[in-house]
Amino acid sequence: MDLGSSQSTSKTPANTIRIRVGAWFGDEPVRLDFPPAWDVQVLDEGPRHRLGPEQIREKLAQPIGSPTLTRLAAGARRVAIIVDDITRPTPTALLLPPVLDELTRAGLSRSAVTIVIAGGIHRPPDPQHVERKLGAEMADACRVVPHGEGSDVAFACDSPAGIPVFVNRSVAEADLVIGLGGIYPHTVAGFSGGAKIVAPGVCGIETARALHDQLPGAGGRGGPVDNAFRREIEAIAETAGLKFVVNALLTPDRDIADLFAGHPVPAQREGSTSSTPDSVVTQPPPSSTCFNPAGVSPQEEQNHHHREIAAPPAVRSWTLRAHSPPFTSARARDDVEEHFPVVPSRGDGQCRDGSSVEP
Repeated sequence: MDLGSSQSTSKTPANTIRIRVGAWFGDEPVRLDFPPAWDVQVLDEGPRHRLGPEQIREKLAQPIGSPTLTRLAAGARRVAIIVDDITRPTPTALLLPPVLDELTRAGLSRSAVTIVIAGGIHRPPDPQHVERKLGAEMADACRVVPHGEGSDVAFACDSPAGIPVFVNRSVAEADLVIGLGGIYPHTVAGFSGGAKIVAPGVCGIETARALHDQLPGAGGRGGPVDNAFRREIEAIAETAGLKFVVNALLTPDRDIADLFAGHPVPAQREGSTSSTPDSVVTQPPPSSTCFNPAGVSPQEEQNHHHREIAAPPAVRSWTLRAHSPPFTSARARDDVEEHFPVVPSRGDGQCRDGSSVEP
């Protein structure tokens, strides 16, 4: 079964399905064969329509809760555009040209623009990743600053919770800060998007760790966005100068299904509300075995192993549900794990191979 071509719930007689892996690097199909006794279903409920270039420009021209980007940029001398990194599927190369056109209409040249790749505490992207994410033309047209552990940061403020906030220096020194990213279910924030592109996206490692360690979040992917973590990062992003976001919702094929541009708070709220119906599936019964392959998401670049029974955090499109007969022996379980070379989560943030599960 090709997950990219059906949106119905279906059962494959041969218990064979195909999934897409290698996002940004080929989207190769991988076949999964399940034992004959298993009842296998694929839940594929994501949106199928996609926005074209003109529709994207229309969304930018009618921002949510904000003046247009051209008006916001009037009088600015230095602009920082923060984009998510290659662990997220946001098609940044499609969003950057219309955003830069808005800045051009405000009188800004490309030399006034710095693109900051928000890696948080991920490993810094290599040139190949930068080109794939931004597109070759955009990667050459503007100054590009990858942010990650060890990047140059400047102190911005103490957050409302008393966390010292350090942000990337290119962001701290900008007159206008813009965020480009997607809205995906997230373990701590409920949904990403909005202020999260700043915090922890372009914050120093001390700030990022404190945010995740000290503040209660949504309690799971797709949880309520009105939580202490979200409120804290929104206060930080406001201090850091984030004025405008462009947040995409994606189809299962990683096309842009909808776009929410405007003020970081109302645009993110509207986007996460719109995303919820396509981001939540009914949790299977306890007898089910769920495979949520990390490889379908670009987060395979970070070797993430997802522990929620829900949508892949980077690509809301599907969850695979397999009803297995009860395991009658340890050997039966071992046979299944040998049949499927994955590293299951133990449910406590650690995988069985000893590696950690990052949020």
